[in-house]
Amino acid sequence: MSVYYEIRERLVCNPESRECFEVNEVKRGMQYQLSQLFARQLCISDGSACVNRLHLQLELDGQAVTYAAGRDGMIPLEVQAALSALADAGSVDLDLRYDFIWHDGDDYMEDGPLGLADYLDECPDDVFDCLSYALHNDADCSSDSAAGILCVYGKRGGVLHRGIVQAEEISELPPFGEWRALKTALLIEEAGIKEGKEARVREICASLMALSVYDDFQLDQGLLTFNLNNLRLKGQDQLRTYVSFAQELFSLLEPDTDDYLTPFFMKTSLLDDSENGPNILNIDLGLDGRLALSAAYMKLDMLNIES
Repeated sequence: MSVYYEIRERLVCNPESRECFEVNEVKRGMQYQLSQLFARQLCISDGSACVNRLHLQLELDGQAVTYAAGRDGMIPLEVQAALSALADAGSVDLDLRYDFIWHDGDDYMEDGPLGLADYLDECPDDVFDCLSYALHNDADCSSDSAAGILCVYGKRGGVLHRGIVQAEEISELPPFGEWRALKTALLIEEAGIKEGKEARVREICASLMALSVYDDFQLDQGLLTFNLNNLRLKGQDQLRTYVSFAQELFSLLEPDTDDYLTPFFMKTSLLDDSENGPNILNIDLGLDGRLALSAAYMKLDMLNIES
């Protein structure tokens, strides 16, 4: 059995963290976790490894290094030196992204991000005066259409939060972000098209596919099959463009409404890959033009990001 995870972690510790036993334990844990990720990345068998697309931005006491995994997985000396210095650093600013393939018997997730989250659950409140941590993970075994799970540990608006961030209703599309659909954003299977509207449907689908790649489009005998598989949107303008085209497309369709149990025809769930992230945005769209927005924002005070 295997499970494919997409993971992003962000850890920030301020200089006062040197005096905090629990935060120093977190630094040592993150140091070990990184060593395990690099080791697994190097363990290539049959042309593949269980850690892929590893990307690290790490700043320790003002000294920054960046690493993006290459084809050979080799680790530059400056990155190795930063890893060795992590446990004894004062200020830490880490942004880590990777894909991980879990196999039966592998304890990495428990030793790594999930173990760290469990540890932070039990830490005294004052630990979060000098530490903030965010974890996003998405597993391919999930049947949920959402773009993964966001957990944060730290102060948000001065109030301590630990654990999963639940999506809350919002009134406007966010003005920030680089948004990506981890799952198919629109899934339309043989929906009828209103008479005389096929040309406009083709135009709208072409415009939507310009925002995505590797999509499926078929219009045959008045029926539309359209899967928008890899949607990417940057900033509020592209979000608005997507919503506008999708709403117009739905207004031109006549699908079998018995297939839909809610007033919403489609839910698009997006992950923010920008420096403001991870954040999750949900866009629910109805055939009647109905729109509902909800979001799970990181909002950690120590990261000082726009949200």
